[in-house]
Amino acid sequence: MLSGQAGTEWKLLQQYRAWIQPDSSLTEEERKGFFTDGTIVLDTNVLLDLYRYTPNTRRQLLAVLGQVSGRLWMPYQVGLEFVRGRAGVIQKRVDALHKAPNQVSLKFGEAWKRISEAVTEATNLLEDYAGNQAADGLNELISESRFKELMDPWRTELVNRIKRAKEEGDFGSATFTQGQDTLLPQIAALYGDRIGEPPGDSLLRERVELATSFRFPNKIPPGSEDGGKGTDLGAAGDFLLWEEMIAHAEALPPGTRVVLVSRDTKRDWYQPKGFGQEERPWPGLIDEFEKRTEARLLIVETAAFYADVTRFLGAQLATSTIDELNRPAPEPADDQPFLSQKDLAQRNPGEDLALAAYRAAGLSSKAIRQALTRPSDRLFQWWLIGATRDLELRDTGIDEPLFDLQAVLREEAHPGPGWSLAADILQPGELPYMSVFIAPWFASILKASPLVDRTRLLRLAHQHGSATGFGAPDEPRMDA
Repeated sequence: MLSGQAGTEWKLLQQYRAWIQPDSSLTEEERKGFFTDGTIVLDTNVLLDLYRYTPNTRRQLLAVLGQVSGRLWMPYQVGLEFVRGRAGVIQKRVDALHKAPNQVSLKFGEAWKRISEAVTEATNLLEDYAGNQAADGLNELISESRFKELMDPWRTELVNRIKRAKEEGDFGSATFTQGQDTLLPQIAALYGDRIGEPPGDSLLRERVELATSFRFPNKIPPGSEDGGKGTDLGAAGDFLLWEEMIAHAEALPPGTRVVLVSRDTKRDWYQPKGFGQEERPWPGLIDEFEKRTEARLLIVETAAFYADVTRFLGAQLATSTIDELNRPAPEPADDQPFLSQKDLAQRNPGEDLALAAYRAAGLSSKAIRQALTRPSDRLFQWWLIGATRDLELRDTGIDEPLFDLQAVLREEAHPGPGWSLAADILQPGELPYMSVFIAPWFASILKASPLVDRTRLLRLAHQHGSATGFGAPDEPRMDA
């Protein structure tokens, strides 16, 4: 206890307890209580990571989560981000495995280029300072044919292992287009009906405005590092999760324990390591949560959560699973930045790439073929490229940029200005759900398209929206 003379707990020590106490101040018994009877909130990244893990690790983690299933609670914001984000996680994995064989071969080619340059440099040096005889036989000894003879078994082994990993992968485009996502119903079963309700428009607006106009400018976590990224609504995601957790905890009995599990340790959640202090969740977060709710909060990283569940609840995890949990999550390569809609509107995808997507989508009209080269239709061009990529209708080039662009959005996805309600611009039956919104650039293309290509574009938009979590969830009911 932080106390003064004769056991008195001074107000200074009590009021700022979260800042003064070290992060490790919980006793073993106190920490155990969070895992034996606490409400458990898994952040979006914890759920999406289940798609990233190997099948054996995933099975073990689902079994562990099953042991605490009755105490899991999902904020609406987490659920929304999860169903939208799972397609992107799988796509990045599929893309990485697809591009890897070419990247491996490219690296081996670069290796020979460097070796060849070294041989040339050494030969010239020897001839200049030791005579021609000193360099005799070097080109025959270190030749490209000998390099390939030595290196090809290594390159082949790397490529074959990558190809096997891709072939044995249990998630791909069929996960969405053919309803083969076996993980989604398992996660749904873990939660049952313990999922938050969507906030009303006025409450949502109030929370977004609080985040963007007060908390973010003043660097008040959580989510303060996301201010200015994309739309205000998108930037406020972490804060919306935070407010939902607080509202939920306020309805729980005083003293209830809540565990937030997240892989996110950015500066808007965690206080950096400093003099006399290890990295830890911001004390201000703990303090705010406990003062507003009268509940207790523990924030833990993913690997630490599973370790504590095994320690306190007797769950079983293999050493290989623990190793996989401790590996950093894969991120997009530095040379493949994620492009925004503004970037796409200003960047020409190239006629060859757009034409490949046009053919993969089964389009045939002259009107759409002409749209592939117009600068004013760049968003449509990029969408067609992205949709055929995400649905694996064509092979993906190794240097294609990463982006997400939607032609159809559900109402709750909050489309921007200019979007039209499908029921206002489409004929009945053209889409299974007419309450979705249509992007303005897509509506103009539909208007200029003949019936056959119009139908194909609408089907593609519906499949793409369903696969990526932004459109209606059912399969299309339209003829080819």
